[in-house]
Order: sequence, then C-alpha cells, then structure tokens
Amino acid sequence: GMQSQSLVTSDVAERARAAAAALGLAPAAPTMIGGGAMVNFGANPTAQQAMLQAQRAAQALQLAGMAGQAEQDHWEEELEINDYPQHARWKATHKESITPITELCDVCVTAKGCFVKPGLNPPPGERKLYLLIEGDAERKVKSAVSQFKKLLQEATMESEENKRPLFSKYTV
Repeated sequence: GMQSQSLVTSDVAERARAAAAALGLAPAAPTMIGGGAMVNFGANPTAQQAMLQAQRAAQALQLAGMAGQAEQDHWEEELEINDYPQHARWKATHKESITPITELCDVCVTAKGCFVKPGLNPPPGERKLYLLIEGDAERKVKSAVSQFKKLLQEATMESEENKRPLFSKYTV
C-alpha cells in the first residue's frame, strides 16, 4: 500500500541526489558560499539539464505514486479450509507447501479463524478456519486461490488413500 510507494519515491529521489553528487552537481556545503554552485552549472550545461531531468522524473514518479493509490491496490479473498481433512488443512497452512504458491503468485497468506469439528458451530465471535489471501492485484489473488484449491484437493485425495484398513487397529 502507501508505505511501499513512499519508500520507492524517496529511494528514487535519493538516487537522483546521488547521481547529481557523482556528476559534481550537488551543491556541497563549501561551493554554496558566494553562489559557487551556479558557476559549476554554467560550465557544464548538459549536467544541469541532466539534473533537471532527474528532478522532473522524480516528481513524475511521485505524482504517479499518488495517482496509483487512488486505484485499488489491495485485493483479498477468503478460502474456507475448515471442512477439509486434517492432512489438507495441515498442508494449506504449512510453510513448506504454501511458500511456492505465495512466491509464485506474489501474495500474502494468513490462516484465520479456528478449527471447528464437523457438525459443530464456531464459538461466538469466531469463524471456522479459513485462509486470508491478500495481494496487490486481483489476478494474483485469484490465481493463488485456485492454486490453494488444487493443493487442498490433492491433499484430500492423499488422505483418502492413507485411510487403508492396515492402520485401522491403531485408530483411536
């Protein structure tokens, strides 16, 4: 959101300043006395133009940044995972299995709510277990949601396969 944008613009302004300093344009304290800085500019008009262009570019970026904030740059979608088998819920909240999705789709995922056993209702003020998927573009969030649905379906199938009679004598 807003914070990252201001960081970007100040970074650009900073780089413009650094570039100007490298070109010997930034009025260092001593040259400012008696307008010495202007003499530098006069001797090197192209550098002065470069500095002006850098300033204009920084301003344009700042304006673009402000305009961008008016548009929606935060999307979120919820995906309820409460009613999936334990293995699937575990996969959908486990760092190893969700990192590839969050990195690929450039989203942020938070598990929220609490697990509610089948047939029961969540406690007052609580919600069933769900994932909150957030990103700065709708398509990123939507593609992450479909990746998570795939992950949950695959994990559900795995857990069905694991319910072999072989293990029945250990079940509690």
